[in-house]
Amino acid sequence: MPIKNNFLRVVSCFFIIQFFILILLRFRGSYHSFYINAYNFFLDSSYFKNDMFLNNSILFDSTIYYKLLSLLGVKLETDLILFSIYLVLIFFNIYFFIKIIKKFYNPDNIWTILIYILPALVLGNFLAPNAESALIYSHTGTATQIAFTFILATILTTIQHNWKLAFFFAFISILLAAKHAAFPIFVSFTYFLIIQFGYKRLIKIYIFLSAVIILIGHIFFSFMPEKYIQEKIQIIDFIIMRNQHEDAFYLQSLRGKVKLFLGFVCLFVTIKFITNQNYKYYLVTVFYMSLAAIIFGAIYTSYLYKYYPEPYIVLLSTIKAMFLMQFFACIGASKFILDSSINYFSKSFFILVLFFGSFGGKTGENLALAFLIIGLILNFTLTLKIIKKISTKFIKYFNKFNIHLPRDSKILLIVLSITIPLTSYTLNNKLNSYSKYHDGRYTIVNTSNEFLNEVTKIQNCKDFNFLPVEEEHFFENINTNQFQNITNPFLIYFSKKSNYLGDPAHLYLDLEKQNIYLQRKNNIMNIFDDDTSYPTKQLSWSFIEKDRVIIIAPKSVLPSYLNKKIKLLSNNFIYIFSGGIEHRSEFIKNCSFYNS
Repeated sequence: MPIKNNFLRVVSCFFIIQFFILILLRFRGSYHSFYINAYNFFLDSSYFKNDMFLNNSILFDSTIYYKLLSLLGVKLETDLILFSIYLVLIFFNIYFFIKIIKKFYNPDNIWTILIYILPALVLGNFLAPNAESALIYSHTGTATQIAFTFILATILTTIQHNWKLAFFFAFISILLAAKHAAFPIFVSFTYFLIIQFGYKRLIKIYIFLSAVIILIGHIFFSFMPEKYIQEKIQIIDFIIMRNQHEDAFYLQSLRGKVKLFLGFVCLFVTIKFITNQNYKYYLVTVFYMSLAAIIFGAIYTSYLYKYYPEPYIVLLSTIKAMFLMQFFACIGASKFILDSSINYFSKSFFILVLFFGSFGGKTGENLALAFLIIGLILNFTLTLKIIKKISTKFIKYFNKFNIHLPRDSKILLIVLSITIPLTSYTLNNKLNSYSKYHDGRYTIVNTSNEFLNEVTKIQNCKDFNFLPVEEEHFFENINTNQFQNITNPFLIYFSKKSNYLGDPAHLYLDLEKQNIYLQRKNNIMNIFDDDTSYPTKQLSWSFIEKDRVIIIAPKSVLPSYLNKKIKLLSNNFIYIFSGGIEHRSEFIKNCSFYNS
């Protein structure tokens, strides 16, 4: 008996270790170029008077999160505070998840529940490309992270038919992140109508409403002037250019399309294992509405938008909306594996497929494929005499001590014995990529501390258009079709200055500002491209002069064209003033650190 208890304690400790590793691995603080300066902007917008992106952002009309924080005067951007919020949300997510598993999936014991939890902790971009369904939500430091917890609460209360609470949670989630919450709320609303009226009647109502909406849309766009249509098309083209495969299905890789197909197969096949009829109706609703959404989104973004251009349809992103399908497909796949009659070695490797398939990138997918092959081989060859003999001896060894272990605890031990070393290695690489602690932040990625110290000095200077030129980040992105993170967001964040090449996602619906951004990017590309002719550089610089941009860069990275421009030296950095001598004098006058 003590041996059994010790074994189960080891499994418990292993799970806690893995849980702790994943918590650290998936926390990124406030890191995204689209969100990183939102806190500072709302607390004091005077820092960003020249920032074309923050002052025209679509973000601030789609969430109450930052407005509420600014109204309350709450400052949340330090890693310590963000990590505390992150932990609270994780435990709520796990609580909602366990409630669903216990009520509808009949787990045998706590070990079964932990097996369900493990792949769900990191579930993202596996059965639905570009969709995040993980209980440990990695999009940290954003309103979306909080909205996801309320979406899970909406899902649970919907399934429980607790409509008042479902409405309340849905209302909060739509206020926090309308884009992310729209589809699951629509699914919950549709499920509510199915319960009230029956699915056959509802299908007729939806077909009728769809026909009416199509007719109204057709009439509306028929009367719109051609200029209006073309402007909307240009806006949608820009959204797709910025988001690529995140919004446009035709830009998904073959691998992404295959994964999405497998996700639908997993959900469809595993629905039949559900005995609760109400829950089964909900899953069927998720399946068919997700299928309808992805088909419509694929047709719309590749063809239909050219005739009926409405940018909000694209912004809702039917691809990212597949996170709901992925969530239940993963749970269903876990149940299918655990309830199957295959040996527990194969079960362990198939659970590893779910875990590493979601873990991240092509490396995770390749590991998932490798474990799938191993699991299939083990399943077919364990009947061979030699392997059967080994496994029999293994079982007899434990039986000798009269140890009767729960089956799922053995599966969990095998899984964790493989995931812990690999995730530890990934965590170690991630921690090594961080810069040293700086001004409340531990999660600053691949940024020179010398550069961070330099830009922090200009925080209290009068605002200006700022272009930090960092060797890795800037030069990796400036000459590509990358339309985000061209300038290192951490350098902008600590400078509290207007980003000259900010994230154009802020400008999704503003065609005029989009063109300004594209012109800015083209001008900067010309200045830093050695192959661009001198007259072209001169023309580009004339535009940059008007914007009165200050470029800060290490001495070693500036192109020869900028060597003769007006500049200042500070430590190992050069400040280039596009506005000339007057611009430099103004900067010195308004920056106390330089006066001192």
